[in-house]
Amino acid sequence: MDKTFENSNIYREFVNPPKGYGNIPFYWWNGDTLDTERIDEQLRMLAEGGVSGVQINFCHYCPEHDPDKTGGGFGKTYVSDPPMFTDKWWDIVNHTFHTAKSLGLGVGISDYTLGWIGNGFFVDSVVYDAGLCATELRFKRVPLRRGDVLPKPENGSLERILLEDGRTDVSDADDSSCEITPSGLLVTSDRDTADFRVPCNCFLVEVYTEVNRDSIDVTDPRAGRLLCKLFYEDFLSHLDEDVRDVLNYCFQDEFISGCDFSKIWSDRLESDFFAKKGYDIIPHLHELFTDECGKQNAAKIRLDYADVRTSLVEKGYFEPIYEFHRSRGLVYGCDQCSRGYNPAEYGDYFRALKYFTAPGNDTPDRYADLIKVKVSSSAAHLYGHERVWLEGYHSSGWGTSLASLSAPTSENFIYGANLLCMHGLYYSTYGGFWEWAPPDFHFRMPYWKHAKTWFGYYERLSYVLSRGTHRCDAAVYYPVSSYDVGFDSERAGEYTFACAHALHDAGIDFDFIDFESIGRGSVNGGKFCVAGEEYKALIFCGTDSLRAETARAAAEFAESGGTVIFIGNIPEFFNVGSADEAQALAERLRAVSENLSVISADGITSDVVSGIFRKCGISRDFEASKSAFALHRSMPEGDIYFVRGEKGERCSFEVSGYCELWNPSDGSRTGYPQREKDGKMEIVLPNDGDNLFFFAKTDSLLPLYIPEGKTERRIALDTDWELSLEPTLDNRFGDFRMPPESDYRYIGAEIRRADIDGKSCKFGVYTPFEKISADGTSVPEVYDRHGLLTGAISEQGYHGLKKCVYNFNMELSEQKTEFRTYAFADSDKTVCFEFYGIMPEYVLLDGNKIDFGGGPFVLTFGEHSFELFYGEAKESARCGAFLRTAGDSDRNAYTFTAFGSMEAAAVKKSRSGIPLTNDWFAAENAVRLSAEHYRKEKRVSFETAPGTVSLTVICFGNVVAAYSDTEKLFVSYDGKRSYGANIYRVKLPEGQTSHSVKLAVRPFSGYTDGDIFPEPIMQTVGTALVNTGDLSLLPGLECYSGAMIYCRELDVESGDLSDGKRIILDLGKVGCTCGISVGGISACTLCSAPYRADITDYLKVGTNSLVVDVRNTLCNHYSTSPSLYSGWPDDRASGLLGPVCLEITKSE
Repeated sequence: MDKTFENSNIYREFVNPPKGYGNIPFYWWNGDTLDTERIDEQLRMLAEGGVSGVQINFCHYCPEHDPDKTGGGFGKTYVSDPPMFTDKWWDIVNHTFHTAKSLGLGVGISDYTLGWIGNGFFVDSVVYDAGLCATELRFKRVPLRRGDVLPKPENGSLERILLEDGRTDVSDADDSSCEITPSGLLVTSDRDTADFRVPCNCFLVEVYTEVNRDSIDVTDPRAGRLLCKLFYEDFLSHLDEDVRDVLNYCFQDEFISGCDFSKIWSDRLESDFFAKKGYDIIPHLHELFTDECGKQNAAKIRLDYADVRTSLVEKGYFEPIYEFHRSRGLVYGCDQCSRGYNPAEYGDYFRALKYFTAPGNDTPDRYADLIKVKVSSSAAHLYGHERVWLEGYHSSGWGTSLASLSAPTSENFIYGANLLCMHGLYYSTYGGFWEWAPPDFHFRMPYWKHAKTWFGYYERLSYVLSRGTHRCDAAVYYPVSSYDVGFDSERAGEYTFACAHALHDAGIDFDFIDFESIGRGSVNGGKFCVAGEEYKALIFCGTDSLRAETARAAAEFAESGGTVIFIGNIPEFFNVGSADEAQALAERLRAVSENLSVISADGITSDVVSGIFRKCGISRDFEASKSAFALHRSMPEGDIYFVRGEKGERCSFEVSGYCELWNPSDGSRTGYPQREKDGKMEIVLPNDGDNLFFFAKTDSLLPLYIPEGKTERRIALDTDWELSLEPTLDNRFGDFRMPPESDYRYIGAEIRRADIDGKSCKFGVYTPFEKISADGTSVPEVYDRHGLLTGAISEQGYHGLKKCVYNFNMELSEQKTEFRTYAFADSDKTVCFEFYGIMPEYVLLDGNKIDFGGGPFVLTFGEHSFELFYGEAKESARCGAFLRTAGDSDRNAYTFTAFGSMEAAAVKKSRSGIPLTNDWFAAENAVRLSAEHYRKEKRVSFETAPGTVSLTVICFGNVVAAYSDTEKLFVSYDGKRSYGANIYRVKLPEGQTSHSVKLAVRPFSGYTDGDIFPEPIMQTVGTALVNTGDLSLLPGLECYSGAMIYCRELDVESGDLSDGKRIILDLGKVGCTCGISVGGISACTLCSAPYRADITDYLKVGTNSLVVDVRNTLCNHYSTSPSLYSGWPDDRASGLLGPVCLEITKSE
């Protein structure tokens, strides 16, 4: 094929990648009733935003919300509405698939929580119904004295042997009825032990079997096939035939088999072992548990056992499921337990990982993880898989900007990931009270309008970094053999992963390599070749044990001119027949390898590994003058290098061809200057961070890259911006606040804090009790709607808020606790208490003890004090105390409700019927309790956002006056909320500045604090004149999440657009994305630094309009939420932070 055409085809698909290379988020179908119209709209927004597909996912309870402990794995599955796998649910699934197909989206399915034994789904059918439970080996060691009666064998006994006790050699025992073996005296399982006495002081070692009823036998050849039938095939069968092709993503998440892979057993294993290894394992089973009979013997037995066991696991479990997906062309990804840090996971993590068409892992928070991603990508490289799944950034919080993810995502891609799955996509956030390891990176985020640019960047990278074959210099042995043997596995892991980091820091790319791949390899021209890879060095780190075939392959590579490096030690244990053979193999390795002795993993540094490479004369594929790192993909039409480094850094590439600079942001490309030096291509990096180069085999005759010119002058633009707000938080479905109100679809700038009688108060929050016992703990604030909340796991569940509100308003310590509170009665009332969780020992009313055994008591007109006395709690505990008017049926001074768990204590549906409220919010029969004395009039003061023209005030009370500075404002009553709060409109003076507003409010009886305002004060904001800076620091904007539109005019002189000059708009810092328009034409979208754009081609001589559309995250909106993931205040920065300037540049 003509190379020019091939090059052109690669580039065309880089510009517009084929389907399937974009973001594929997990789609959590929880939080609210599933509705097809709502799903349709969400899918449409996702398709328009550059998402390639979605994956239906599930989540789980935590132990505190699973009191019966019925769930398996990390907890039982949350049930969706309608429940998953019911007819109604399948109808919604099919509707979703049809809509997705019409939009060009794929849809996938995950087994998260469904695949855990005990959760009641398909795995339970395999384990409990089909009875495919694992059998595991058990071991015991019993000391015996000469003449002791031999204990009876355990049920399932396989091997019983008498071992010497350190003072007696059992081989000297005079008992012809025992078989003498190299290990000791073998006691046959059919011996009658009633009269058999031990011939010497010794230990009875016994290995027996036990069935693990809560595990799956992954060695059973039926296991994988049955799981496919019960889950994947069943899922396909429920789909309409014309949309089955839409299913293209499946995902296994944290597979938990329930069994100990290191000790699994079956008759099949016994027979396979004899067939493959040529000897009976039964007399050697004890050596899986003890090395008393010699370490070399134990190493051989354990390595042989691991080979046979893992082969059975592959054939029984992993391979059938893999074949189901591979044969249908499905992307099959994973995020498995330990994520590569434990090579012994599933028996052999690497061998398990190869059975995914897109092996992968998660990377929580805002980090890249070299080890996780390198293990995943290495398995893909060595077993022929193009895609490497990256489950990105769960639990990073609502303040996670795209800018904060650019560097870690690029780093994860340079480690080998190329399939991006942005973890969070929620069907519902239900009043801001449903989340699962937030954030949701999609259409709820204010920056969503700009996100397509960011997703497009990584979609292009995903495509091009999936092409061709990976190239790197080194293969680092993945030390599963040390874990199989178990003498010093932790050291092997520490040294191996330390070496990986050292290589990366030295700018040397590498793969981890497993023993099977070493066994498949060959030597060619001093390189170790396998699966298209061509390694110049094999590196073993801290590995004390190796398979003999691995050792021989390494020795042959070194003897053929390759480089083998051992860091820490030469292995000394192998699966060979004798210690002499093992020693000979170790000496062979020592003679042909480079050995580096270090006393700890800390001694393995970038300087050390760079020095070894220089000493061994290894010519590096990529080398940089500073700290750049590169990923190299080779293909017939050229070579791709994705490089991260510093602008101006000099890099050399062991490649030939014509250098092109490709831009993943917009798909553009230019020729790039290069020079040949010492047989390599040398270039200077044009960008800080990401640089994507293509070395083409043929010259495409592209225009040459022109760097930014020298700045001739700068024009500061930090003042006099016209600012307007564009709210983006669509609350039609109550995603951000419950209940949704048709008059207030979008949540804009709000006042959520104010000074009330000189005290700073957060709206909707108050302090019901004053703690008068000195136990050193503070009195928590209480959400009037939701009760006492902190967002903790024990209160809400794993990974954030779960719609849990409580009738709790106080917290007890482990000491006796005493509280004081006040109640104001606007008339004489007959009342009683309602207590939740824990009863007080007694209560004082105005200093007098209430008779709990008597009936309801009278509260006369006016204010009264109550003191509540609680005994010692076993641990910090929450409880509730409320006062209400008594009804005809009340016979006592109180009622009491106890709870067995936090799940039982959560209010499922409040008495008022208002979503997300406890039983006492706005309750008509409540007599409110407060630590503050009731005052009939409150002074409320706050500053508004710049340009605010009116306010909507919702309060439990009456606004009797309002002032702006000294000017009295017009206040109008506008009705009531459904729960009884009053609505007022306040008109402000016209102008572009902030206003100092003071309200005089007469609260309803008992409202004393921030609880006077059940909702924020809504601001209607016009335009304002502002300077650059953090808008979240301005009055009235600290809680604003949305779009901030900055406008101004630019005057451009004719000389600025002549003689090859270019005009650069430098925005400095931005919080957090922006779109730039000039003269009404969109110029570019910027999602991360540098926030610089060449706007020359959009300018004309004279006056030009400039608009910068800045959008932040949901951090500011969640700043007043009990969510632990708000990101406040660290991620609050919003707006055009600056400094902003125009740079007039000219190329030299």
